[in-house]
Amino acid sequence: MKIDNKSYTDRTVVVLIVLIILVTVFFLGMLLFGIENLLMLISSGAVLSLLLWRFLTLRRYHIEITEYLLVIKYNHPLQIRHRQPILELPTAEIYDIQLENSVIISFLKITIQKRKKFKTFHYRLYGITKDKLTILNKAIQSLTVRHIENEIND
Repeated sequence: MKIDNKSYTDRTVVVLIVLIILVTVFFLGMLLFGIENLLMLISSGAVLSLLLWRFLTLRRYHIEITEYLLVIKYNHPLQIRHRQPILELPTAEIYDIQLENSVIISFLKITIQKRKKFKTFHYRLYGITKDKLTILNKAIQSLTVRHIENEIND
């Protein structure tokens, strides 16, 4: 099962670039025409900074869950080079996996156990649709069921 946010990030990149260009033109127009309204300059500078920050922190994720392997890849939408896996591990090493939902963003929380030590990874899932969220939830439930069955058999 594969899940990504390609369509969300593609739309977001276009919207952010258009907004950055519009705010930049507005900001430069104010400077060129000698408009010295300090509140307008500060607010347009703050909006431009927030848009640039959001554009730079935008990430495209790709989650692939198979019977034996979990792979998570992250990259910036404009990054051309091949995506390297951020997390790639056998599903047998997964101790716990949870999907936490909030109003704007969902989090994937993965706890692994190696050599009697636990390590937890948190991944933000921006732009995940309800359909993909349901599919991911079913995949997580099947992983936890398999994990419990393996513990019982061992």
